[in-house]
Order: sequence, then C-alpha cells, then structure tokens
Amino acid sequence: MGAAVALYSAGCFAMGRISNGLAYPVTLDFVTGFSGWLPFSGMESSGTTARRRAAHLKILLLHGDDDPQVPYETSIWYAKFLRTSGFSVDFRTFNRLQHFWTYREMDYVKQWLRPRIAVPRITVPRRHGRL
Repeated sequence: MGAAVALYSAGCFAMGRISNGLAYPVTLDFVTGFSGWLPFSGMESSGTTARRRAAHLKILLLHGDDDPQVPYETSIWYAKFLRTSGFSVDFRTFNRLQHFWTYREMDYVKQWLRPRIAVPRITVPRRHGRL
C-alpha cells in the first residue's frame, strides 16, 4: 500500500492537484516504492508545467522478480509509464525476492537517498521483514 500512496502522491504533485481537484499542498523532491504499483492511471503528466514538475521529482522503485503478491511485470510497466510521463525513475530489480524487504534493498535505498538528504548513519538489527 505504501508504494501505491507514494506513486499517487507523485502523480498529484506533477499535476499540481489531487484527484478531487484541490491543489496539491506540498513540494516533493523524491519518493520511493517497494514492490508496488500505481492504483489507477490518468496520472499522465500533460502540459509544460506538469512535465517540468514530473522531471524534478526523483522516483526510486524496487521490486523482487519472484513477487507473488504484486507481479514484477506490473512494476516494470509502471516504471515505463512514469518515464514516458516525464518522471525521473530509477527501477531496481532484486533477484529471487518475493513480497518482502531485505537489507540489500535498504542498503540501496540509503545509498540512493544519501546525496539527496542528510541520512544519519544508524545500525539496524539484521532480520527480514514482510511488507
């Protein structure tokens, strides 16, 4: 559900409004999504302002190629859809990963975020978690 909310927010940010027509109230610099999908289409960035806002927003999508909950191919399709809509998308595949998060993914996210924000160096206990 988190990836769907992140991607929906990305689309609303680019369009400058939420689906009920109200102005989108915040500026986003980046979003991340794990093993997710966009809940509906209609979020294409049309118009100069929307495409400029979309190009500003960095999106990181991570997905395991063995996910039985959200098909891997769905995330590939959405990554392409977002790119053609003007978004800057970094899509990462994690081999033999199902609908879980792993420390490989978390390490990648930390490396991806580090140049974008001040990420404190913390130690996290090493165990896997379900999404």
